[in-house]
Amino acid sequence: MNRTCWNGLYRVNKKGDFNVPIGTKTRVLLNTDNFVLVSKILKNADIVITGEGCLDGQTVMGKAPVGVAKIAREFQKPVLAFSGCVTEDAKACHAAGIDAFFPIVRGVISLEDAMQTDHAKQNMTDTVEQVFRMLRTFQNIK
Repeated sequence: MNRTCWNGLYRVNKKGDFNVPIGTKTRVLLNTDNFVLVSKILKNADIVITGEGCLDGQTVMGKAPVGVAKIAREFQKPVLAFSGCVTEDAKACHAAGIDAFFPIVRGVISLEDAMQTDHAKQNMTDTVEQVFRMLRTFQNIK
């Protein structure tokens, strides 16, 4: 069996087993209650934030960030995505409704270190803070 998948990705779980999913998702599955709740929340939002571990070409194939973006688009809301990493083919997310995306990893680091809860929280906090500082800066220019 070929041990690489999308874009040469090779991933293992904590047991060391190969675990890149095979196949694609063709649609986002949201139950009706969740869809209604998410719609109510997004309707009143100024900016919609979403994300996943790795934003890539597969994201547009029905993963949650694109599902969120589709709901947000119905209310003409801007969508920002934050991700542990971003690949070159993540640009396809723009056409799927994600207006801008940002990787949170701030330097060369092992996957194991990047996924440590405290490290990941700090990376997310630091990146989100900088993005919103930028938004506030441009808002004040008007």
